[in-house]
Amino acid sequence: LRAPEWLPRLTRIRGRKTMAYFRNIVAGTVRMREERMKRDPGGVPQDFLTLLLRAEGPDGLTRAEVEDNIITFIGAGHETTARALGWTIYCLAEAPWERDRVEQEIDAVLAREPDPTKWLDAMPLTRAAFEEALRLYPPAPSINREPIEPETWNGLYIPKYAAVLVMPWVVHRHRKLWDRPNAFMPERFHPENRDKIDRFQYLPFGAGPR
Repeated sequence: LRAPEWLPRLTRIRGRKTMAYFRNIVAGTVRMREERMKRDPGGVPQDFLTLLLRAEGPDGLTRAEVEDNIITFIGAGHETTARALGWTIYCLAEAPWERDRVEQEIDAVLAREPDPTKWLDAMPLTRAAFEEALRLYPPAPSINREPIEPETWNGLYIPKYAAVLVMPWVVHRHRKLWDRPNAFMPERFHPENRDKIDRFQYLPFGAGPR
């Protein structure tokens, strides 16, 4: 049995202290960037923080929403990115013929295209290899959801607020969804094949509303 949500727990108390400390750091960073934007509007980096602050206002984001977005991106975007890159390198090391194709594509694009914003669209083989690595080794091992109303799905009754756990690893390796599910096959994600994949068939970072 789970303890009631209102019951204080040691891990929860520690978590709140950690979050408060982290939020203070983020709030200070936001204030410094805001002051810099006022002093030198054209000299600030055009990064994610600047974009969030420019979206702030009566019809846009509140200050709390700006800070929450930053915390989410730092917390959810650091370790997941490191895992994704690490597994992609591993998969390419295990499949040298795919690694050679990716290396040749990257070398060719970098030699002719100086604009980094255009690299992704110009590297379909590299992108396909990355997405296939995410299929085999999704950075998010599980996705938690909580229904706000009772549901009956495929004959199974799911009560309101039940803990629903989705495992991308299982979905990504299901034989009814993928041909040779345990094989590293980047061609699944080549442009001519990408649209054949259902949005809920491939969910390395989840799918649907948060």
